[in-house]
This record gives sequence, C-alpha cells and structure tokens, in this order.
Amino acid sequence: MNNTNEFNQFENIDAWVKCFEENDKLPKNKILCSKCKTTAVSMLRSSNLKNTLPRYNNDIRRLLTEFQCRDCRNVNKVVKTKVGGKATEDNTTSDNKPKKVSAHVVETPEEKEARAEEIRKNTPKVDLTGPKMSYDLNNKDHVKILTTNNCWKPNVYLDNGKWCDTCPLFDNCNSTLKRRKK
Repeated sequence: MNNTNEFNQFENIDAWVKCFEENDKLPKNKILCSKCKTTAVSMLRSSNLKNTLPRYNNDIRRLLTEFQCRDCRNVNKVVKTKVGGKATEDNTTSDNKPKKVSAHVVETPEEKEARAEEIRKNTPKVDLTGPKMSYDLNNKDHVKILTTNNCWKPNVYLDNGKWCDTCPLFDNCNSTLKRRKK
C-alpha cells in the first residue's frame, strides 16, 4: 500500500504551487485524489501532468485541489450495456427485467477506519487463557482425531520416501496420506 503522507499535496498546497511555478514540475511525482485521499496518481512532468493540466484550465492549484482518481470519477457514471444489439442506459435486459449492476464504492480514509472499527467491535474475542486441550497419543481415539485429514508426523512420511512404515502412529492413523510398503 502507498504511503500517502509521502506525497500529500493537501498539507501544503502553496508550496506545491510555488514549486511548480518556479521549476515547471511538482515536488513529488504523485498526487492524491481529492475525493478519497488515498489513491496516488502519477503526475510526471512529461506525460500525465501535461495531458491533465489543460482539463483544469492550466491552473495547477485547481488540479491539486480538484483532481479525482479514475475510481472516484467512475462511481456516478451511467453504465451503457448492449442488449440484443442495442445500447441501453437503464440497465434492463431485453425482456425489461432489471439487470444486476455491481456498484464500486470509494471510501474516504475516515470511512475505512470507521468500517474497520465496526468490524473490530463485532469480531468475537478469542480467550487464550482458557483450558488447553491435551491429547494422549497412546489413546486410539485421540490419534484418530489428530490425524484426520492431516499427517501428524510429516518428517517420518517424507524421510521414508512418502511411506508410513516407521511412523509410531501408523496403526491408529486416519490420514488420507497413510500408506505402507508392500
């Protein structure tokens, strides 16, 4: 993930504008989206910046304060779909049933943190201080529980060429890998 503090033009826009006016380039190669403030977009002097600046009337301050990333620009666009060879904007199929359209939601850092906090609050806590389960490897039932769908001694299995002959748990093992040389 990008470190947004590295190229946050919102912290000191005047310095960014001054740097651009003096050097014809920005102090950093990337700028943040003004809407979500998380997506960093490359604004190299030779390519993207020269192509983007005319859309903002060659006003660098306006570009730095109003620029939106592609995801934020596309959130409210109407999706045109082709149905039966005809383009439709109302997201319906040819038999006029509503078509499922997945919506892309762009969140601000505050919204992301609020959602993460809600998840943390609703996630059940694991009690690590409770009683520990202990298994007796001499008990046949315990060995069957432990070896269901896994190998309890993979070192023995791999050291013997994927054979289980020398494994001390072989008689009660319930693993799907279990096999004996013939």
